[in-house]
Amino acid sequence: MIIKNILLKKESLLVLESNQKVQEALERIKSEGYLSLPVIEDHRFIGCISVYDIYQKYYEKDDIARNIFLNSVISDYVKTDIPVLHAKDIVEDASLLFSNKNIPFIPVVDDKDVFLGIVTQKAIFSAFTRLLGYGRGTRLTIHTPDFKGRISKLAKAIKNAEGNIISLAINDPDAKMDIKEIIIRLEADNLERIKESIEKKGFKIVEIE
Repeated sequence: MIIKNILLKKESLLVLESNQKVQEALERIKSEGYLSLPVIEDHRFIGCISVYDIYQKYYEKDDIARNIFLNSVISDYVKTDIPVLHAKDIVEDASLLFSNKNIPFIPVVDDKDVFLGIVTQKAIFSAFTRLLGYGRGTRLTIHTPDFKGRISKLAKAIKNAEGNIISLAINDPDAKMDIKEIIIRLEADNLERIKESIEKKGFKIVEIE
């Protein structure tokens, strides 16, 4: 799945322009209940600004300096070290960025670096939930030695028992050498027949949900 498919488009977002005043930016962020917002300049993403950063700088100043600060433009205070992705990048790229970086969202740009929207952690979770077929069919957790052609063999066993695979994922169980864990969601009129067919091919079913 590519980023474009889970993108929150800029038309549906509250976005700040780099030449807006700090006071205006703060009011807009607070009014919508956001903690931070993307900032663009000439349709290009330049960074983000957060309520925390604004307040931190505000309370560092005296009364006169605070008024000057609130009337300055936000481009001077934008956090610019935000990684970006392109619309054709894959969802796994976004997942890895969220794992390695403390960021509220990931901006997405096109081939000309024009800002298209953002990806959120919620969108990532929803995408993987759909990919795994959550809420559909029966979930089987299967352990198998790591050998070439194991997926083809397993799929054939399920087909022969008139089962239909909805989704399939492979995991490496902790502390189990040369063992692969295959998680399948499938539709079947006769689950016992499916189970028997799978086990006859040498696979071990460790969990059925």
